[in-house]
Formats: sequence, structure tokens, C-alpha cells
Amino acid sequence: MDQEVFDNECRKLARDSVFIKKAVDALVEKHGQDLDEFVLKVRDLLQLVKQAKMEEYDDESLQMQIIKLPTLLYLAGNGLEDIGAESELAVYNKKETYNKIIQGLDTSSYTITDKKAAAERGSETEEMLKNIYDRAYKKLKGKLDHAIKLLESLKKVADFRIAKINKGKGGE
Repeated sequence: MDQEVFDNECRKLARDSVFIKKAVDALVEKHGQDLDEFVLKVRDLLQLVKQAKMEEYDDESLQMQIIKLPTLLYLAGNGLEDIGAESELAVYNKKETYNKIIQGLDTSSYTITDKKAAAERGSETEEMLKNIYDRAYKKLKGKLDHAIKLLESLKKVADFRIAKINKGKGGE
């Protein structure tokens, strides 16, 4: 493959994908913006601790985050279900358009291959919409999975602090 051809195709793909990325990001942001803001806040607090601009992650903030994060996960999870339902509807719409095109073509004038090709071309928009919803679902699902890991980590820190306090009081 010629390097120049490859570079041109890569630039074309990057240019063409801007619309798709914006559509996916809009769906994910609609349902996951609060979760994103929460994760960024935690990251910023950890950065302050790392840079020694903050002594430690205080117990009150930790407790509030452990309480708040499941609520955000719940809301984002509902959004994930909405995206999943919309994705299923997009699949149905694609099939419906595909079938209408096939049925609308005269069998005496077109071969089965011609009809399938026409139906594929005619349902490209619906296919792209389905792909956008599928991608948004996967992206939000990934964020939910990472947020669950963050919640588990916050709980471990809280458990460690409780154990440390109990040890200082003569417990275990």
C-alpha cells in the first residue's frame, strides 16, 4: 500500500468520523454527565493529595462520595437502558426500511442480488444510527464499569480507615 494513499484515507476517515463521534458523545453525555463530573472531582482531589497541596482525603468527603456515587450509577444505568432500547428500535427501523425497499422493487426487473444491494444502500442511514446507539451503549457501559471500580476503591479506603481507628481504640 502506498503511504500517501494510506495517509489520505486516514485523514478522510478522521474527518468523516467527527459527526459520528459528536453524536455518540451527545448520547453518552446526556446520560453520564453527572457521573463524569463526579469522577473528575475525585481525580482532582487525588491530584491535590499527590501534589501535597491537601494533606489527605478527609473522612467526610469520602463518606459523601460513597453515598453519592451509587445514586449517580443508578441514574446513568437508567440512561444506559434508554440507549439500549433506542438501539433496539434502530435495529427494527433498519430492518423495516430494508424490507420496504426489497418489497418495492419489481421481481421481474431485478435479481435478488440487485434487490439486496438496493436495500443495503437504502438503509445505510438506519444502519449508521444503529451503530451510533451501539457505540454510545458500549461507551456508557464502560464508564459505569469504571465508576463501580471507583466505588469499590472508595469503600476500601473507608474500611481501611475504620480498621485503623478500631485498632487505635484497642480493637483487633
